Amino acid sequence: MTTPRPKTRPVLATMLLTAAGVQAGCAGQNTAGPAPTDLATATAVFDRLVTQVYGTSEQRSAGAEYAHLSTQRAIAECAKARGITYPIPAFTNIPPPNSIIAPGDLSGFAPLLTSWGIAERVAKVAQAGDPVSTAYLALKTDTERTAYMGRLGECQNAGSAFTDAAFPTGQAQLDEQFLAVLEETQKTPAVAGLLAGYTDCLGQAGFKARSYTDLYQQADAKFGPAIEANTGKPTDVTHHPAYTAAMQYELDAAAADALCRTSIRPAAITAARPELSAFATSHAAQLTANTDGFAKTVTALASLKANLHS
Repeated sequence: MTTPRPKTRPVLATMLLTAAGVQAGCAGQNTAGPAPTDLATATAVFDRLVTQVYGTSEQRSAGAEYAHLSTQRAIAECAKARGITYPIPAFTNIPPPNSIIAPGDLSGFAPLLTSWGIAERVAKVAQAGDPVSTAYLALKTDTERTAYMGRLGECQNAGSAFTDAAFPTGQAQLDEQFLAVLEETQKTPAVAGLLAGYTDCLGQAGFKARSYTDLYQQADAKFGPAIEANTGKPTDVTHHPAYTAAMQYELDAAAADALCRTSIRPAAITAARPELSAFATSHAAQLTANTDGFAKTVTALASLKANLHS
C-alpha cells in the first residue's frame, strides 16, 4: 500500500527553493547567533563530551558486535549441552538508530542533518533477511524440527548476562547525568524562547510535530508498509512504492528540521558551555573510565572473535 504524500508538504527540491519564504515565517529561528569563536569553543567542548559519553561510531559498532557474539556463543554452549547444534550467526553491521548521536533526542542538541539514515537501515535489514540456523534447515521432519526448537527454546535466556555488554559499566548513569545538564540548558529563557518557535516553523514547511523526536518518529513510521513487505527472506524493498515515498518524506523532514533549528542548536550549545565545562571537570574520573571501557570492549571483541569457536 502506497503512503500518500500530503499535498500541502513541499518536496525537498521545492523546500530548498522556497527556503527564504519559510525563513521569513520563522524569524525567531534564524536570529543572529553566537560569535563564531564562542560557538567553535563551545562546540569543541560539547563534541568531546559526546564522544566520551557515547564513544566513537567504531566503538559503538564494536560494542554491538561484542554483545551479539557473546550472547550467541552463550546460546550455542547451552544448545550443545542439550545435544543440539546452534551455529553462531554472524554479526550484520547494520546502522542502528543510535549510529548518529542525538543526546536524549533533545531538539536543542540533535545534529542538523540532510538525512537520518532511516531509509538505509530499513533497506539493509530487509536485504540481510532473518538469520536461520543451518542446523535447523538440515532437519528432515517436522518432528525433528519441533524437538530442535523445543531444546533451543530452553536456551533463549542463556545470553542474558550480555544484555548491556555493548556499553561500558556505568555508561547509563553517566548518560543520565550528561542529559540532565542539556535539559536544564533547554529550559533557560534564551534557548526556550527559540525552541518555542520550532513547531510553528515546521508548520510553515508543511509538518506537524511537537519536537525533533516527534518528527523523527513520524519519518520512521512512514516505512511501515515497506517493512511489512519484508518476508524474512533477503528482500530488496527499495523498489516498493511505500519505501520511495517514505525516503522522500525522511529527506523533506530532515531538511525542515535543519532549517528550523539553524539558530536553536548553536544557541543551545553555546549556552551550555559553562555547565558542560564544569561537568567535564566534576566527572573527569567517570569520563576517563568510560573512555577506557569503550577501548577495552574493542580489545575484548578481537579476543572473542579469535576464540569464538574454541
